[in-house]
Amino acid sequence: MIEVETYIDLESLFHFATRVRTLVCAAYSQFRSGASLPAFPGNVCVACNGENVSFGLAICAERACILAVTGTEVKMFGAIALIADLRNY
Repeated sequence: MIEVETYIDLESLFHFATRVRTLVCAAYSQFRSGASLPAFPGNVCVACNGENVSFGLAICAERACILAVTGTEVKMFGAIALIADLRNY
């Protein structure tokens, strides 16, 4: 998780989602996406999609982001930012 101010705006969420998208492991589809959500108090959770030769091990960015906060203090969140490069799709 990335520490930020307690209040996070949507533009900042998209900024974090864009930054994490650079970490994608998508050797087969080349589809790159990143997600971020506010994980209070004062944190943002970020995640990107990932794929493997085993299709069952693939995970989308938004699911990875939500799973990343599982077991933390976060029980509800009001926003999630998702960004993807759709030029080739």
